[in-house]
Amino acid sequence: MKKLLLIPFTFFCLSAYCQNKNTFDCFAGKWISIDKDGNKTTEIWKQNNMGFDGFSQTISNKNEIVFSETLYLQQFGNHWCYVASLKNSVTLFKLKEANNNVFVFENKEHDFPQFIEYNCASKDTIKVKIGNSKKNENWMYIKSN
Repeated sequence: MKKLLLIPFTFFCLSAYCQNKNTFDCFAGKWISIDKDGNKTTEIWKQNNMGFDGFSQTISNKNEIVFSETLYLQQFGNHWCYVASLKNSVTLFKLKEANNNVFVFENKEHDFPQFIEYNCASKDTIKVKIGNSKKNENWMYIKSN
């Protein structure tokens, strides 16, 4: 069913900008971020034959699930897209920039976030920033074994 949902959006991600899926190897693995209030966000990324499958979940300091989404990093035509699937909605973010292990995905039509930035700072650390023109949110993820 999800593949059927993605087909109408392929036009959104066509571009001359092309990366190879190995460019995103730094995403692979289990990543954990704990905020100042003790909420724990986990992202898990696994490479597949089309790109990467991911899952993100935030658990509150009271051990309650407060957020979860399924993620994909896939190539449509010549362009890579970050795909976020939350409940019954799918949002695509087109890869706008990829330099020195910093990847910026953008969808100006979406209310929040309009951009998602992954900075693979080291083999054990990823910094993630999401936002729009009015607000930004940041996470520091540490690789977990």
